[in-house]
Amino acid sequence: MANEIHRPITTTTAAAGHPFSEDQLRLLAVILDTVFAAEPGSAEGEQQDDTAARQLSSYDFSCLPDFKLDDLIQYILQSLRPKELEKFRLGLTFLSSSTITFALTGYYSSFLEIPKHERQRILAGWSSSFLPLKRSLYSAFHPPYPNRRKPSYPYKFIQPPSFSANENLLKSSVRHLDVYETDVIVIGSGAGGSVVASLVAKAGYKTLVIEKGRWVPTEHITGSTTVSMICWKEAARSVLLMLEQPLEEDDDKLVSLVSAAISRARKIGIHIDLIPQNTAGRAHDCGMCQRGCPFGEKQGAAQTWLKDCAESGGEFMQNGRVERILFSNESNPREIEIDPTKSSPNSRRKYAVGVIVCDSTTRKRSIIRARRAVVSSSGAINTPALLLRSGIHLNGAVGKGLHLHPVTAVTAWFDTQVKPWEGSIMTLISCEVENRLGTHYGAKLEVFASNPGFYSGLFVPWKSSESHKELMSRYAQSFTIVVLTRDRGSGRVSVEEGGNGDAIVDYTVDTFDAQSLLEGILIACQALAAAGASEIATTLPTLDHFKFETTAENHNQSRFENWLNGIKKAGVKPGYGVLGSAHQMSSCRMGSKPSKDSVVSEQGKVWEHENLWVADGSVLPTSTGVNPSISIMSVAHHIGNQIVDHLKDEDRSSSRKTLSKL
Repeated sequence: MANEIHRPITTTTAAAGHPFSEDQLRLLAVILDTVFAAEPGSAEGEQQDDTAARQLSSYDFSCLPDFKLDDLIQYILQSLRPKELEKFRLGLTFLSSSTITFALTGYYSSFLEIPKHERQRILAGWSSSFLPLKRSLYSAFHPPYPNRRKPSYPYKFIQPPSFSANENLLKSSVRHLDVYETDVIVIGSGAGGSVVASLVAKAGYKTLVIEKGRWVPTEHITGSTTVSMICWKEAARSVLLMLEQPLEEDDDKLVSLVSAAISRARKIGIHIDLIPQNTAGRAHDCGMCQRGCPFGEKQGAAQTWLKDCAESGGEFMQNGRVERILFSNESNPREIEIDPTKSSPNSRRKYAVGVIVCDSTTRKRSIIRARRAVVSSSGAINTPALLLRSGIHLNGAVGKGLHLHPVTAVTAWFDTQVKPWEGSIMTLISCEVENRLGTHYGAKLEVFASNPGFYSGLFVPWKSSESHKELMSRYAQSFTIVVLTRDRGSGRVSVEEGGNGDAIVDYTVDTFDAQSLLEGILIACQALAAAGASEIATTLPTLDHFKFETTAENHNQSRFENWLNGIKKAGVKPGYGVLGSAHQMSSCRMGSKPSKDSVVSEQGKVWEHENLWVADGSVLPTSTGVNPSISIMSVAHHIGNQIVDHLKDEDRSSSRKTLSKL
């Protein structure tokens, strides 16, 4: 192109020990320059008064101040398992070959030599290709992310004795190793683990909570935190309540917009309701809540249950990945074993007596002994993975039945500023299509505050550098509805063979659930149109945005109906477009008796094992269809009380035995 902007592409990287060749680095740099490219000036006759938008348009990847090629390499190395990394490198090799590039692009040259505007067209086309390889290559480069702070509770973290493990040491006895002891180990500090830890500690038992992540005090929260801290407040102050407060002019316009949206949606027969908030009765509209709560107002685990645990003498360990649970043929052996041949469960060796923990920062390991119980509250992905790494399969029940609450989104743009990052994190819900065919399975529509990461990576999939920048410049006018499905289909959690035994998720969207998502998308589009949107987009890769014209209403309605028919025709298909998972559940289900579908009893105890319990979303028998945080806390409260009752029964039994000996 005559006016295409060219800048030299730098491939210098400081990343040590990375597996990429110089050719692959050059290709990575070119792809990045394709995804985020400098664009020519505005077309003749077009005026661009927005300085920020004009500046954004002139930027390419080399202009980004805080993200370089080296950062991408580190991200890739941290995100991909060895097998996935090999596939990624193979894809780069394909694009360096003229022959294979021809098959992928129609150009008989390496991807490096294809003109930039054609590279953008090719990448965008891969998103909807019938070839999984092309869709995978597209996805690889477009991964789907007030001043009243108060100090958080001063949690203290233990540093148990650790050692640098080798294979021989892990097959030895712990006779010569320091072992940290506690009564009860709780693995995970989320909605389930926090409740159990609180109940057990308050009952007087020495409790240790092992958390894989790092504790971020509320006063330090600026970005990435845990989902339990976020909690999405769904368990939202309605933006309409802002009408009771003094309003700035922009806020007034926004409330009018939302009020009109609710009124029009109800007028065309779409159900809408308000979402309650878990903010202790305080208005909370800071615009940061998608990344954690710096004010400590949302009543998450750290502000409630874990605080109770700490005040009752509970202890905490952070950055700790539990590699496996240790078993013995005695409930309280004089010495525990760490050799897998002597510490894996079998019909006699059924008592959980401790864990091996690896510190993610030092890579050193610790042995933690549990005198009374081990509780896995690692979530529906990591709890089954931990049980499988520990040798517990229960005839295939462990990891089976995983539900994910598949989600997609519909985004609209308005002629007035919406500022989607402001306001309460989640405010409105529609249950219009939650009960498809009388099955009580279907989709809910939720209105929530978005952030630039979600918006750029998930809500407006990349189609070209120029169009993506244009949409980013209109972020303030955007408004997104999330479509969340109560999934009837299910998947499975397994672990990779060899390596660290990390969790592997196998899940394909069920046909019924795909139709639920589709119906939710259609309702969301109609609601946004009724609210007065000027443009609407789905995440389906084959569909263009719908833009309302300033013409007769009947003409717009006819065009809109045709566009909706295009959505129906495209459908929701696995591997096409953007689908996410809102919540994970049901991979270690609770049941009344051992079976191929049940992992724990109604008390939360793992079948055929002793002193081992599960208390998290993995025990839920079915998909909930709503944010499961309160359900998980309720079930964990029941299980925590069962554990306490069990321990007290053991104490009474032990006292009786002691008295009888006297």
